[in-house]
Amino acid sequence: MKKEIIVSLIIMIAALVAAAALAPVLQAKQREINPDKDKLSSAPVGGMHKVVADWEWMGFINYLGNLQTVDESNVKEVTARLERLVRLDPKFERLYLDGLSFIQHADPKKTVDMLDSACRLDYLRNNWKIPFFTGFIYSRNTYDIKDQNGPPLMSADHAKAAEYFRMALERTNGSPENHLVSSYIREVAKAEATGTAPDREYLARLRFLRREWAQSQQAGGMEQPSLIPDLKDRLRTAMQDALHPHDIYGRDFDPSPELRELADKIRQEVFYDENLCSKCLHPAKPGSKFCTTCGEKLSNPTFTCPHCSAAVEGRYMFCPHCGKPFSDTRKDDKAK
Repeated sequence: MKKEIIVSLIIMIAALVAAAALAPVLQAKQREINPDKDKLSSAPVGGMHKVVADWEWMGFINYLGNLQTVDESNVKEVTARLERLVRLDPKFERLYLDGLSFIQHADPKKTVDMLDSACRLDYLRNNWKIPFFTGFIYSRNTYDIKDQNGPPLMSADHAKAAEYFRMALERTNGSPENHLVSSYIREVAKAEATGTAPDREYLARLRFLRREWAQSQQAGGMEQPSLIPDLKDRLRTAMQDALHPHDIYGRDFDPSPELRELADKIRQEVFYDENLCSKCLHPAKPGSKFCTTCGEKLSNPTFTCPHCSAAVEGRYMFCPHCGKPFSDTRKDDKAK
Protein backbone atom coordinates (compact mmCIF):
# COMPACT_ATOMS: atom_id res chain seq x y z
CA MET A 1 0.00 0.00 0.00
CA LYS A 2 2.77 2.41 0.95
CA LYS A 3 4.63 1.46 -2.22
CA GLU A 4 1.59 2.38 -4.36
CA ILE A 5 1.28 5.76 -2.61
CA ILE A 6 4.97 6.51 -3.19
CA VAL A 7 4.69 5.56 -6.88
CA SER A 8 1.59 7.76 -7.26
CA LEU A 9 3.37 10.71 -5.65
CA ILE A 10 6.38 10.25 -7.92
CA ILE A 11 4.10 10.19 -10.99
CA MET A 12 2.26 13.33 -9.80
CA ILE A 13 5.52 15.19 -9.17
CA ALA A 14 6.87 14.15 -12.58
CA ALA A 15 3.64 15.32 -14.24
CA LEU A 16 3.84 18.69 -12.47
CA VAL A 17 7.47 19.15 -13.52
CA ALA A 18 6.62 18.24 -17.12
CA ALA A 19 3.61 20.59 -17.12
CA ALA A 20 5.71 23.43 -15.73
CA ALA A 21 8.30 22.85 -18.44
CA LEU A 22 5.71 22.65 -21.23
CA ALA A 23 3.60 25.63 -20.09
CA PRO A 24 5.87 28.39 -21.51
CA VAL A 25 6.17 26.52 -24.82
CA LEU A 26 2.41 26.04 -25.12
CA GLN A 27 1.70 29.64 -24.13
CA ALA A 28 4.16 30.87 -26.78
CA LYS A 29 2.40 28.71 -29.38
CA GLN A 30 -0.98 30.07 -28.28
CA ARG A 31 0.25 33.66 -28.57
CA GLU A 32 1.64 32.87 -32.02
CA ILE A 33 -1.76 31.60 -33.14
CA ASN A 34 -3.71 34.30 -31.27
CA PRO A 35 -1.59 37.45 -30.64
CA ASP A 36 -4.46 39.02 -28.66
CA LYS A 37 -4.73 36.12 -26.18
CA ASP A 38 -3.36 38.14 -23.26
CA LYS A 39 -6.22 40.62 -23.63
CA LEU A 40 -8.89 37.97 -23.02
CA SER A 41 -10.78 37.84 -19.75
CA SER A 42 -9.55 35.32 -17.18
CA ALA A 43 -13.17 34.56 -16.21
CA PRO A 44 -13.93 30.80 -16.06
CA VAL A 45 -15.94 30.52 -19.30
CA GLY A 46 -14.39 27.31 -20.56
CA GLY A 47 -12.77 28.98 -23.56
CA MET A 48 -16.15 30.05 -24.93
CA HIS A 49 -15.33 33.76 -24.86
CA LYS A 50 -17.01 34.53 -28.19
CA VAL A 51 -20.26 32.81 -27.22
CA VAL A 52 -20.39 34.61 -23.88
CA ALA A 53 -19.53 37.88 -25.65
CA ASP A 54 -22.56 37.42 -27.94
CA TRP A 55 -24.80 36.90 -24.89
CA GLU A 56 -23.31 39.94 -23.20
CA TRP A 57 -23.82 42.01 -26.37
CA MET A 58 -27.50 41.12 -26.53
CA GLY A 59 -27.81 42.00 -22.85
CA PHE A 60 -26.01 45.29 -23.50
CA ILE A 61 -28.43 46.23 -26.30
CA ASN A 62 -31.38 45.33 -24.08
CA TYR A 63 -29.93 47.47 -21.27
CA LEU A 64 -29.50 50.46 -23.59
CA GLY A 65 -33.10 50.08 -24.71
CA ASN A 66 -34.20 50.98 -21.18
CA LEU A 67 -32.16 54.22 -21.16
CA GLN A 68 -33.38 57.54 -22.51
CA THR A 69 -29.83 58.72 -23.17
CA VAL A 70 -26.25 58.08 -22.07
CA ASP A 71 -25.01 60.92 -19.86
CA GLU A 72 -23.00 61.49 -16.68
CA SER A 73 -25.61 59.60 -14.62
CA ASN A 74 -25.07 56.24 -16.36
CA VAL A 75 -21.96 56.51 -18.55
CA LYS A 76 -19.81 54.63 -16.00
CA GLU A 77 -22.13 51.62 -16.07
CA VAL A 78 -22.34 51.67 -19.87
CA THR A 79 -18.54 51.92 -20.12
CA ALA A 80 -18.06 49.06 -17.64
CA ARG A 81 -20.28 46.81 -19.77
CA LEU A 82 -18.34 47.75 -22.90
CA GLU A 83 -15.01 47.04 -21.20
CA ARG A 84 -16.31 43.65 -20.10
CA LEU A 85 -17.24 42.92 -23.72
CA VAL A 86 -13.76 43.95 -24.88
CA ARG A 87 -12.16 41.54 -22.42
CA LEU A 88 -14.40 38.70 -23.62
CA ASP A 89 -13.84 39.33 -27.33
CA PRO A 90 -11.41 42.12 -28.30
CA LYS A 91 -11.95 41.22 -31.98
CA PHE A 92 -15.67 42.07 -31.89
CA GLU A 93 -15.82 44.74 -34.63
CA ARG A 94 -19.40 45.91 -33.97
CA LEU A 95 -18.46 46.65 -30.39
CA TYR A 96 -16.13 49.45 -31.53
CA LEU A 97 -18.19 50.85 -34.40
CA ASP A 98 -21.64 50.62 -32.77
CA GLY A 99 -21.10 50.13 -29.04
CA LEU A 100 -18.64 52.97 -28.49
CA SER A 101 -20.84 55.40 -30.41
CA PHE A 102 -23.18 55.36 -27.39
CA ILE A 103 -20.57 56.92 -25.09
CA GLN A 104 -18.74 59.23 -27.52
CA HIS A 105 -20.73 62.30 -26.40
CA ALA A 106 -20.71 61.46 -22.69
CA ASP A 107 -17.06 60.40 -22.39
CA PRO A 108 -15.13 61.15 -25.61
CA LYS A 109 -11.70 60.65 -24.01
CA LYS A 110 -12.54 57.12 -22.91
CA THR A 111 -14.02 56.46 -26.34
CA VAL A 112 -10.85 57.41 -28.23
CA ASP A 113 -8.71 55.46 -25.74
CA MET A 114 -10.69 52.28 -26.42
CA LEU A 115 -10.71 52.94 -30.16
CA ASP A 116 -6.95 53.49 -30.14
CA SER A 117 -6.47 50.08 -28.51
CA ALA A 118 -8.68 48.54 -31.20
CA CYS A 119 -6.63 50.21 -33.95
CA ARG A 120 -3.53 48.42 -32.67
CA LEU A 121 -5.06 44.94 -32.47
CA ASP A 122 -3.37 42.53 -34.85
CA TYR A 123 -6.70 40.98 -35.88
CA LEU A 124 -8.19 44.36 -36.87
CA ARG A 125 -5.08 45.75 -38.59
CA ASN A 126 -6.87 45.86 -41.97
CA ASN A 127 -10.01 47.56 -40.66
CA TRP A 128 -10.13 51.20 -41.86
CA LYS A 129 -13.47 52.15 -40.31
CA ILE A 130 -12.21 52.06 -36.71
CA PRO A 131 -9.36 54.58 -37.25
CA PHE A 132 -11.75 56.69 -39.34
CA PHE A 133 -14.23 56.78 -36.43
CA THR A 134 -11.36 57.73 -34.09
CA GLY A 135 -10.26 60.55 -36.38
CA PHE A 136 -13.84 61.77 -36.70
CA ILE A 137 -14.13 62.21 -32.92
CA TYR A 138 -10.78 64.02 -32.77
CA SER A 139 -11.78 66.34 -35.63
CA ARG A 140 -14.40 68.32 -33.68
CA ASN A 141 -15.18 69.68 -30.25
CA THR A 142 -17.34 67.34 -28.18
CA TYR A 143 -19.83 69.01 -25.85
CA ASP A 144 -21.95 67.70 -23.02
CA ILE A 145 -25.18 66.48 -24.58
CA LYS A 146 -27.15 68.44 -21.95
CA ASP A 147 -25.07 71.63 -22.18
CA GLN A 148 -24.10 72.42 -25.76
CA ASN A 149 -23.09 75.97 -24.80
CA GLY A 150 -20.70 74.94 -22.03
CA PRO A 151 -16.99 74.15 -22.34
CA PRO A 152 -16.21 71.11 -24.52
CA LEU A 153 -15.61 67.77 -22.84
CA MET A 154 -12.81 67.28 -25.37
CA SER A 155 -11.43 69.90 -27.77
CA ALA A 156 -10.67 69.13 -31.40
CA ASP A 157 -7.15 67.88 -32.14
CA HIS A 158 -6.68 68.23 -35.90
CA ALA A 159 -3.17 66.73 -35.90
CA LYS A 160 -4.47 63.60 -34.14
CA ALA A 161 -7.46 63.44 -36.47
CA ALA A 162 -5.15 63.60 -39.50
CA GLU A 163 -2.98 60.84 -38.00
CA TYR A 164 -5.93 58.45 -37.69
CA PHE A 165 -7.38 59.39 -41.08
CA ARG A 166 -3.98 58.60 -42.60
CA MET A 167 -3.99 55.25 -40.77
CA ALA A 168 -7.41 54.56 -42.28
CA LEU A 169 -6.13 55.49 -45.75
CA GLU A 170 -3.23 53.07 -45.41
CA ARG A 171 -5.69 50.25 -44.71
CA THR A 172 -7.88 50.72 -47.79
CA ASN A 173 -5.51 48.98 -50.24
CA GLY A 174 -5.48 52.00 -52.54
CA SER A 175 -9.27 52.28 -52.92
CA PRO A 176 -10.40 54.76 -50.24
CA GLU A 177 -13.86 56.28 -50.17
CA ASN A 178 -14.01 59.93 -51.15
CA HIS A 179 -15.18 61.19 -47.74
CA LEU A 180 -12.12 59.59 -46.12
CA VAL A 181 -9.70 61.32 -48.51
CA SER A 182 -11.47 64.67 -48.11
CA SER A 183 -11.43 64.35 -44.32
CA TYR A 184 -7.69 63.62 -44.32
CA ILE A 185 -6.84 66.62 -46.53
CA ARG A 186 -9.10 68.93 -44.50
CA GLU A 187 -7.62 67.93 -41.13
CA VAL A 188 -4.02 68.22 -42.36
CA ALA A 189 -4.81 71.73 -43.61
CA LYS A 190 -6.40 72.70 -40.29
CA ALA A 191 -3.46 71.27 -38.34
CA GLU A 192 -0.86 73.07 -40.47
CA ALA A 193 -2.69 76.40 -40.87
CA THR A 194 -0.93 79.25 -39.06
CA GLY A 195 -1.70 82.91 -38.42
CA THR A 196 -5.07 84.62 -38.48
CA ALA A 197 -5.52 85.32 -42.20
CA PRO A 198 -8.94 84.22 -43.47
CA ASP A 199 -7.36 82.16 -46.25
CA ARG A 200 -4.87 80.32 -44.01
CA GLU A 201 -6.56 76.92 -44.46
CA TYR A 202 -6.69 77.36 -48.24
CA LEU A 203 -2.97 78.13 -48.18
CA ALA A 204 -2.18 75.15 -45.95
CA ARG A 205 -4.20 72.80 -48.16
CA LEU A 206 -2.36 73.94 -51.29
CA ARG A 207 1.02 73.56 -49.58
CA PHE A 208 0.16 70.07 -48.39
CA LEU A 209 -1.09 68.86 -51.78
CA ARG A 210 1.92 70.43 -53.51
CA ARG A 211 4.19 68.59 -51.08
CA GLU A 212 2.35 65.32 -51.75
CA TRP A 213 2.74 65.89 -55.48
CA ALA A 214 6.47 66.55 -55.17
CA GLN A 215 6.94 63.39 -53.09
CA SER A 216 5.07 61.33 -55.66
CA GLN A 217 7.57 62.25 -58.37
CA GLN A 218 10.79 60.39 -59.10
CA ALA A 219 13.80 61.30 -61.18
CA GLY A 220 12.93 60.75 -64.81
CA GLY A 221 9.33 61.89 -64.45
CA MET A 222 7.97 58.61 -63.08
CA GLU A 223 5.29 58.75 -60.45
CA GLN A 224 5.19 57.07 -57.05
CA PRO A 225 1.78 55.89 -55.88
CA SER A 226 0.25 58.31 -53.38
CA LEU A 227 -2.14 57.66 -50.53
CA ILE A 228 -4.35 60.34 -52.09
CA PRO A 229 -5.99 59.08 -55.30
CA ASP A 230 -6.53 61.45 -58.24
CA LEU A 231 -3.97 63.76 -56.67
CA LYS A 232 -3.62 65.99 -59.73
CA ASP A 233 -7.38 66.55 -59.99
CA ARG A 234 -7.62 67.31 -56.28
CA LEU A 235 -4.74 69.76 -56.60
CA ARG A 236 -6.53 71.51 -59.46
CA THR A 237 -9.76 71.71 -57.41
CA ALA A 238 -7.84 73.07 -54.41
CA MET A 239 -6.32 75.78 -56.62
CA GLN A 240 -9.73 76.77 -57.99
CA ASP A 241 -11.15 76.94 -54.46
CA ALA A 242 -8.15 78.97 -53.29
CA LEU A 243 -8.67 81.62 -55.97
CA HIS A 244 -12.35 81.97 -55.00
CA PRO A 245 -12.30 81.54 -51.19
CA HIS A 246 -15.18 82.10 -48.79
CA ASP A 247 -15.47 82.24 -45.00
CA ILE A 248 -17.44 79.93 -42.67
CA TYR A 249 -20.58 81.98 -43.36
CA GLY A 250 -20.27 81.51 -47.12
CA ARG A 251 -19.16 85.08 -47.81
CA ASP A 252 -16.59 85.49 -50.59
CA PHE A 253 -13.34 87.36 -49.99
CA ASP A 254 -10.25 88.12 -52.05
CA PRO A 255 -7.31 85.70 -51.80
CA SER A 256 -4.06 87.08 -50.44
CA PRO A 257 -1.09 87.78 -52.75
CA GLU A 258 0.73 84.85 -51.12
CA LEU A 259 -2.10 82.49 -52.01
CA ARG A 260 -2.24 83.76 -55.60
CA GLU A 261 1.53 83.39 -55.94
CA LEU A 262 1.46 79.80 -54.66
CA ALA A 263 -1.40 78.86 -56.99
CA ASP A 264 0.53 80.32 -59.94
CA LYS A 265 3.66 78.35 -58.99
CA ILE A 266 1.67 75.12 -58.85
CA ARG A 267 0.09 75.92 -62.22
CA GLN A 268 3.55 76.26 -63.75
CA GLU A 269 5.04 73.22 -61.97
CA VAL A 270 2.23 70.69 -62.28
CA PHE A 271 -0.02 71.91 -65.08
CA TYR A 272 2.65 73.37 -67.36
CA ASP A 273 1.39 71.32 -70.33
CA GLU A 274 -2.34 71.95 -69.91
CA ASN A 275 -2.63 75.66 -70.80
CA LEU A 276 -4.71 76.58 -67.77
CA CYS A 277 -6.22 80.03 -67.46
CA SER A 278 -4.35 81.95 -64.77
CA LYS A 279 -7.61 83.39 -63.42
CA CYS A 280 -10.11 80.51 -63.29
CA LEU A 281 -7.71 77.58 -63.95
CA HIS A 282 -9.97 75.99 -66.54
CA PRO A 283 -8.11 74.42 -69.50
CA ALA A 284 -8.21 76.39 -72.73
CA LYS A 285 -8.50 74.85 -76.18
CA PRO A 286 -5.36 74.83 -78.34
CA GLY A 287 -5.24 77.94 -80.49
CA SER A 288 -7.28 80.05 -78.06
CA LYS A 289 -5.88 83.42 -77.02
CA PHE A 290 -8.57 84.06 -74.42
CA CYS A 291 -10.19 81.80 -71.82
CA THR A 292 -13.61 80.62 -72.98
CA THR A 293 -14.78 80.35 -69.35
CA CYS A 294 -13.92 83.77 -67.91
CA GLY A 295 -12.55 85.79 -70.88
CA GLU A 296 -9.09 86.27 -69.38
CA LYS A 297 -6.21 86.68 -71.84
CA LEU A 298 -4.04 83.55 -71.82
CA SER A 299 -0.42 84.10 -70.80
CA ASN A 300 0.85 81.16 -72.90
CA PRO A 301 -1.50 80.41 -75.82
CA THR A 302 -1.08 76.97 -77.37
CA PHE A 303 -1.73 75.28 -80.69
CA THR A 304 -1.98 71.65 -81.72
CA CYS A 305 1.12 69.90 -83.08
CA PRO A 306 0.25 68.64 -86.60
CA HIS A 307 2.41 65.54 -86.10
CA CYS A 308 1.38 64.17 -82.68
CA SER A 309 -1.71 66.33 -81.88
CA ALA A 310 -0.27 67.42 -78.52
CA ALA A 311 -0.98 70.91 -77.14
CA VAL A 312 2.18 73.01 -77.52
CA GLU A 313 2.97 76.57 -76.44
CA GLY A 314 3.31 79.01 -79.30
CA ARG A 315 6.88 79.98 -78.42
CA TYR A 316 8.34 76.59 -79.47
CA MET A 317 9.83 75.81 -82.90
CA PHE A 318 9.99 72.07 -82.26
CA CYS A 319 7.38 69.91 -80.58
CA PRO A 320 8.54 68.99 -77.04
CA HIS A 321 6.49 65.78 -77.27
CA CYS A 322 7.56 64.29 -80.61
CA GLY A 323 10.59 66.47 -81.49
CA LYS A 324 9.43 67.27 -85.02
CA PRO A 325 9.61 70.84 -86.40
CA PHE A 326 6.41 72.67 -87.08
CA SER A 327 7.72 76.09 -88.12
CA ASP A 328 6.75 75.43 -91.74
CA THR A 329 3.25 74.53 -90.69
CA ARG A 330 2.91 77.72 -88.67
CA LYS A 331 4.14 79.78 -91.65
CA ASP A 332 1.47 78.14 -93.78
CA ASP A 333 -1.12 78.99 -91.10
CA LYS A 334 -0.01 82.64 -91.10
CA ALA A 335 -0.17 82.78 -94.90
CA LYS A 336 -3.70 81.54 -94.80
